Amino acid sequence: MMRQLLLALALVAFAAPTARGEGYPKAYLSHVVPDQVAGGALFSVIGAGFGEAAGTVRVGDTECEVTSWSDSRIRARAPMVAMVEPVTVVAGGKTMVSHNPVAIAHGPVPELPSITELEGAGANQVVAPGDVLTLRGRNFGTAEAEVTFATDPSLRYPVVTAYATVPTGEIESWSETEIKVVVPETCVDESHVLVSLPGFVLLAPSRVACPAAAAE
Repeated sequence: MMRQLLLALALVAFAAPTARGEGYPKAYLSHVVPDQVAGGALFSVIGAGFGEAAGTVRVGDTECEVTSWSDSRIRARAPMVAMVEPVTVVAGGKTMVSHNPVAIAHGPVPELPSITELEGAGANQVVAPGDVLTLRGRNFGTAEAEVTFATDPSLRYPVVTAYATVPTGEIESWSETEIKVVVPETCVDESHVLVSLPGFVLLAPSRVACPAAAAE
């Protein structure tokens, strides 16, 4: 009789539902990307519960420069020392350590092209065909390339390929640090602004809203 009672209790305990997510920490470090990086290059720490106030990031015992911080993603600059060590995030009284180490190669890397600022859009980033947008950044080169407006909602950085069939803006001026581009007539909806360089597709830090032209 006792054996049957114990078996019944075990079956009830096995079948009883548990709260979804029970046992998962509210703050955790998921992973580091990329897990191999040159000294001085940026890497991302992905997780949850980092908070909005910046804390500290270390590789091994070496503290890193933090360039951006959000509750789920941190961008930091790898130290200029070759090492293979875990990444530690300290924030809000919590210490989180990566499960896997990050490998840092010795020495600096050249500054890659990047867009740091987009100007010329109106309220709520609304633009109209013919408006001139100014893209500021670094290492755009001196030869003009393409600036396109892609509506793909799933697009994320890094952009792995250029888009061949999206609206292309007319280049008004181009330099190493600044591009002026005219919003094309075919630009509609909320669009990412992309600059296609040899070997790189740069993504502007904010999207623009291209309203459809009013019917005549």
